[in-house]
Amino acid sequence: MPVKIKSPLMPGEEIVMSHMATFLNGFPRPSGYLVLTNQRIFFEKKGAMNAAAFGLLSLAMKDFNGIPLSEIASAHAEKSIAGAGLTVTTRTGEEFKFALNGFGFSSKKKPRDDMLSYINSHVSK
Repeated sequence: MPVKIKSPLMPGEEIVMSHMATFLNGFPRPSGYLVLTNQRIFFEKKGAMNAAAFGLLSLAMKDFNGIPLSEIASAHAEKSIAGAGLTVTTRTGEEFKFALNGFGFSSKKKPRDDMLSYINSHVSK
């Protein structure tokens, strides 16, 4: 079932894949969807899930607007107790950490591995 994304897409932007995830930078650590498009990767929190877990503080937290694929220096798998960990590092050295929750049923590979493969094939060295 496709995920309904509220964030507007840019002209020519198409969703490649998305998966339930937790944004691990800072606190609270909101749940939502990690969305990979043909132009960027971004995180969209889901208000109801986070309000139940963290209260009003989570509703004040903004969505992570994303990183253009052209600004990604590297992406790699990481162990996480919250799920399959994914770390994305920008060309300026900033790190963004996510845990993809569950492993999905549409593929034998973890969704994280599919995202890593796509990102790393589009990273300019």
